[in-house]
Amino acid sequence: MTPRDPNLLAAQRFAGFVLTESREDGGCDIDGAWLQECAFECGLLLRFGMTQVMHAAGESCENCPGDCDYCYRLSAAGREAIKASERLP
Repeated sequence: MTPRDPNLLAAQRFAGFVLTESREDGGCDIDGAWLQECAFECGLLLRFGMTQVMHAAGESCENCPGDCDYCYRLSAAGREAIKASERLP
């Protein structure tokens, strides 16, 4: 990733939101639903609507109990952010 790379900017934006949220009210607890929505808003996740037909067919993502409204999957920026984190010492 280069400094002007949109994937890097998405990861930096997400990191800034997470760090800010973790400092709110003097605690470090972050709500998982908020975290997922933030990653989506920053472009690190893609959101797909789960229809009743999909639920009836037993379709769900690996992290979903099967009764959710949306399925989130990594975007190209999300995959790149994970790869970059794996290269860190």
